[in-house]
Amino acid sequence: MAFTLRHALDGLAELIAADPALDVDASTREFVAIFEGATRSAR
Repeated sequence: MAFTLRHALDGLAELIAADPALDVDASTREFVAIFEGATRSAR
């Protein structure tokens, strides 16, 4: 999971470099939702 998170953050940095107008807040919310879902307990 740590590798996946690190890769996602690196990818976001590349997206920002390629498109400074990128909606970073929206991208951050998407990443948080994805990783919360992936790490949430299945109880």
